[in-house]
Amino acid sequence: VAEMGPAAADELIPFKGLSPYAEDDARFFFGREKAQRIIRANLLAYPLTVLYGATGVGKSSVLRAGVLHQLHQEALDNLAQLGQPELVVVVVSNWRDEPLITTRQSVRQALADLYPAALHPDDPPGLRDALKVWAERVAGPILVVLDQFEEYFLYRADEQGPDTFAEQFPQIVNDVDVLANFLVAIREDALAWLDRFKRQLPNLLDNYIRIRHLDKESARKAIVGPVDAWNRLRPEEERVTLEPGLDDALLDDLKFGQVALGARGQGLAGRESTIDALQGAVETPYLQLVMRRLWDTEQAKGSHRLRLVTLQDDLGGAAHIVRTHLDDSMGSLDPAEQGIAA
Repeated sequence: VAEMGPAAADELIPFKGLSPYAEDDARFFFGREKAQRIIRANLLAYPLTVLYGATGVGKSSVLRAGVLHQLHQEALDNLAQLGQPELVVVVVSNWRDEPLITTRQSVRQALADLYPAALHPDDPPGLRDALKVWAERVAGPILVVLDQFEEYFLYRADEQGPDTFAEQFPQIVNDVDVLANFLVAIREDALAWLDRFKRQLPNLLDNYIRIRHLDKESARKAIVGPVDAWNRLRPEEERVTLEPGLDDALLDDLKFGQVALGARGQGLAGRESTIDALQGAVETPYLQLVMRRLWDTEQAKGSHRLRLVTLQDDLGGAAHIVRTHLDDSMGSLDPAEQGIAA
């Protein structure tokens, strides 16, 4: 930390609000340890895994700050000890451009960063053949996470033909000579769209993982863990403490279905089963939103303590923060931008 400039230090924020955690945020990512283990094991073991969950439940965060970070570190360790990474992992989330090209470019860039010896000037231009030779050179699987896969259907719902992703992707998954495993991450309400691939991938949903909102103890880790991680990076006089009872108050205020967003429904609770509510789960995006607002407010005051009085008196409580966030965000836009956002 002593070697960091002010800008770099300012970027070390333990709570992300409504932005997903990235691989660089792994030190502040807590509460999804079990999900990480399950996802990692499936990605390594099966040619195709489907990961699904409600909007905002944290799929991208657990993939990037959890699974991707762990596997990337494993590849670096293999490279240092064995001379070869024995695996390469990459996330693809751009569906606006041609997916076959985007995926190949993403894997190639990952290899260039990790193990450039795997790249040759005459590498095959097609994705399937390129994956085959690259896996041989790294002595292990190419692991491809297809994140936000619902956007593929938004941009390319009608594509067809032998040179399209719709045709090539199932062929690659089914090709036993290609040492590549894929994980498709998709919103729960878009899960039925995968039926498009059922004919070519009849076992598509045989290996699927559902990620739910955080249970109470995992949510507590997501509150306490990032603060502890922050403190390990800061000198003693800058460390932050949690007021006793703050975590319990937050867990109670943000129980699943507790926060309503207005006349159109009960937040995320109206779009998922009642299991999360019955198990006392905490709405993941709301927790992050509230913790980020509380953190920013205390930091602006020069306070080194996250306090219940700040949450309740200054910010109006957790429910108020959630309900007013949309209005505050829209209010920051000019009239033209508000029309686009609406």
